[in-house]
Amino acid sequence: WVRRLTVEVPGDILRPANIMSMFDQRLVSVVAFEPVFFNEIEGIPSYTANGAAAYAGLVASLSAANAPTNKILRGVSGLRYNLSNAQLAAMNNARYVTANRSVSSPGLIVITDGVTAAAPGSDFTRMSTVKIIAKVIKVVRTVCNPYIGRGTTPASRLAMETSITGGLKAMVEVGDLVAFDFRVIATPEMIVKNLADIELVLVPAYELRRIRIIVRLRRPS
Repeated sequence: WVRRLTVEVPGDILRPANIMSMFDQRLVSVVAFEPVFFNEIEGIPSYTANGAAAYAGLVASLSAANAPTNKILRGVSGLRYNLSNAQLAAMNNARYVTANRSVSSPGLIVITDGVTAAAPGSDFTRMSTVKIIAKVIKVVRTVCNPYIGRGTTPASRLAMETSITGGLKAMVEVGDLVAFDFRVIATPEMIVKNLADIELVLVPAYELRRIRIIVRLRRPS
């Protein structure tokens, strides 16, 4: 089944790998693991279910810059299928969310990689990036809302820019952003139509995904 999910076969319109190759949605995560949930109530056995709800709960519990990668799935004692590292890599490269046993604590189940279903090469292939950008949009909308209904004057525009700067600086301080830049665009034509655009350039706090260990040997002196 891993091959059906990851290896494309021309002409097979129902093959998951072929469907996934055409899918592009940054706000969607395709979960492809089945956790074994345990019950703390005596007499009720463990059960296997789809991992989508557990993953959604985990993502919702994390701060914007805190990626689901390597995070523990609570209440999970195992997995229905234990995949090899090669299979996990193939699944993640195909943009499926998978889970695996923790390297440091084998009794715990963790998310292998927090990917989204955005197309390869997109800026939004990481769940943490999507959440950070969503938070930025919410912050900017919140700080700009008091200026809706005011006159479009230089003083009002300067005050709005100050408010945006304050909101984004707060995100830098909590570790959501590394850097930012923006400009408020309001041409005469836009002012007549009661419009203003805010153009943002952001450097989010990209997650650490791998740590490489480099070993070199030398001859004894």
